[in-house]
Amino acid sequence: MSNNLLLQSVGTGTTSGSSTQTLEQFSGSDCSGSDGDANRVLTTSGVSGASGEVMVVMDGQLLRKTDKYTVSGDDITFLVKVFDSSGIDIFYVTGSITQTLEQFSGSDCSGSDGDANRVLTTSGVSGASGEIIIGVDGQIIRKTDKFTVSGDDVTFLIKIFDSSKIDIFYIT
Repeated sequence: MSNNLLLQSVGTGTTSGSSTQTLEQFSGSDCSGSDGDANRVLTTSGVSGASGEVMVVMDGQLLRKTDKYTVSGDDITFLVKVFDSSGIDIFYVTGSITQTLEQFSGSDCSGSDGDANRVLTTSGVSGASGEIIIGVDGQIIRKTDKFTVSGDDVTFLIKIFDSSKIDIFYIT
């Protein structure tokens, strides 16, 4: 999957009232530490002011918070190897809207391991004020042909395994 889908869905740089969606772009060489090491730290210009969760994409892969990175103030610490040539995109919102992250495993879905049309009940997707971005095992999936939303339920049109890691981002 390419970053283009993510950039289109998030609508980077847009404002709504007193809120702003922001994209900061870096390369791995902007991080502290050595090429190819884990625990490299990236200092951003505004993540500490984010209202809600921060979305991190490295080389087109959606990184899972706590498994792959942590945030403290304006610093993002990568728990995975970061190469100097890595492309890093950081998305966040500031102001009166909030970017929410809900994390699940495939076993939280109804249906059988490895089936399509499994349903996941979230705690707040129905309150989303824009696009919903879903990552399954680090891959961003498209709403038009990979999932549907009805109320707080997300139905996956692709096979979801019990071991799948599902990240759902939305703005409220």
